[in-house]
Amino acid sequence: MKIRPYLIIAFLLLLFLAGAGGRHIRQSEEALAARLDETVTAIRAEDWTLAREKASALRKQWDAEKKIWQMLVNHTETDSLESSLISLELAITYHEPYAADKNAAQFRDMLERVADMEKLDLANIL
Repeated sequence: MKIRPYLIIAFLLLLFLAGAGGRHIRQSEEALAARLDETVTAIRAEDWTLAREKASALRKQWDAEKKIWQMLVNHTETDSLESSLISLELAITYHEPYAADKNAAQFRDMLERVADMEKLDLANIL
């Protein structure tokens, strides 16, 4: 049985794209988590003006990343992240520290879960 060279090239290209997509997800997850940390620090200090500014920066970064994530990740995951971020923004708007902290933790857990799911790992393939 002779393996066609174009099948090998297509397979290698697929592996490269999967690795590049996973790397981008991990890097953007780390950047989003850093912005989220800044937001949580402001929430815990109950500095709502600063928390709103940090949440706005988080929103801008998420909106930029979301376009790429939607090509690489299941849409239910990106929709859940979007919903959680909206809840966080509302909790900040209404000055609710418990709800804001809870929604920030939920957003972080979802970010980490998506990044773990997108790793090019044998456990994720099988």
